Amino acid sequence: MGNPVAFIEDGEHRPSPERRSTATASWTNSAQQKLDHNGQRNVCAADGHPGTAEDSLVKATDGFRVHLSDTTNPSSGYYGQQQAG
Repeated sequence: MGNPVAFIEDGEHRPSPERRSTATASWTNSAQQKLDHNGQRNVCAADGHPGTAEDSLVKATDGFRVHLSDTTNPSSGYYGQQQAG
C-alpha cells in the first residue's frame, strides 16, 4: 500500500489518498492536534465557541473540529465537509 502519510507543502501531514480511502477512523490535522494538546479539544476551530449538546463538534474533511451546524449550513465554508466514520 504505499506511504500511509503524505507530506504536503505547508508542513502538515495527511493520510495519503489510498490510506484515506481504506481507513475507517477519521483523522485530525497537526494544527487541530496542537489545539487539543492546549486544552481546546471542545472548541470549534471555525468560531472559537465550545461544542454543546445541541450543536456538537465533528471533524471536517480538513481535519479541524467544527460545529455540526457548520457542516449542514449551506452558507458556511464547511458545508458538506463532515468526515465519515
